[in-house]
Amino acid sequence: MLVATKPVLPQIKIDQLDWLTDAALFIDENLVERFYDAIVRPKYELSSIQFEEAKTDRSELKAALGINAEVSIPSWLANFFDAKAGVKGEVEASQGSEKTNRQSEEKKPIRNAQRKLEELAVHYLDKYLDRLLSFEIPLATDTEPGQRILGFRSPYLLKTPRALAFMDLPAQTKLIPTAVEFENGKIELIYNSLATKWSQELRAAKKWTQGEIDIELIGYPDHQDENHENLREERKAYWEAYQRVFSAQDAMVEVEKASQENGRIRWIDFRLPISDAGDTMHLHVCPGGNYDAGVFGYNFIKRGYKHGLRIVGTLKSEPDMNVMAIYEK
Repeated sequence: MLVATKPVLPQIKIDQLDWLTDAALFIDENLVERFYDAIVRPKYELSSIQFEEAKTDRSELKAALGINAEVSIPSWLANFFDAKAGVKGEVEASQGSEKTNRQSEEKKPIRNAQRKLEELAVHYLDKYLDRLLSFEIPLATDTEPGQRILGFRSPYLLKTPRALAFMDLPAQTKLIPTAVEFENGKIELIYNSLATKWSQELRAAKKWTQGEIDIELIGYPDHQDENHENLREERKAYWEAYQRVFSAQDAMVEVEKASQENGRIRWIDFRLPISDAGDTMHLHVCPGGNYDAGVFGYNFIKRGYKHGLRIVGTLKSEPDMNVMAIYEK
């Protein structure tokens, strides 16, 4: 059981964030844009850059981040700190005392969701280090730092700014699709159809042993119970049953079949097992109809189960995550 206690934060290492330099399988441009504006609060957008001679010494930055003096700072991180120090232009090298070229022309900066997500990570490193998390799933033990902060109604999850989390998911991660809204306005409860399919198959094969929970018959526990702990335990048992019978192939097919019938996906939710004790995290993903169903069927569910994934998003209570970007391994 996850316990909400005073958090001992996982130590952030710069190399754990290096996959920001990859092209994302999915990125929620609208969420990144709105969150970037809320957190960074830029007063203006650059319309052009005029190059001029400048120098910057990164030794203090490396010391603050615990980076060896001989190790290069990743370009996505270094460029933002150069800009913050008043350096205009593009840095040619990545360590030591460096110089930029003098140019006579002006150039329009490239601004997109990927770049703003990188800048958000840098902003958290600089301003909100205690709200920046990086950890692997499943969480290993009850004493592991990530386990402590993802407790039900954990005070850490309620504070602002929202915690920005980088999660590394291993191979054989079971992403359980729960609900989907399509462009025709229809909402499908994918987990119900999967429960029916798997329960029928298990009974037909006589593999549903005595004492196991029949996920088709009990339904999702959603009753009003004065004892919230009882309801949480029932829900944990419910998702544990899914994990025992999970098939990435079936989950992929169900999502893609529903999309074929109803159109592109507006939003899709998942249950992600986060501990060996059966605890799960809710994932909320909003493609807004801009991605093919195969991105979330084959690439996210099926290929993610085979190879693993990396996810970045903002955390909220229960625990829950608004997914900002998904990266493949």
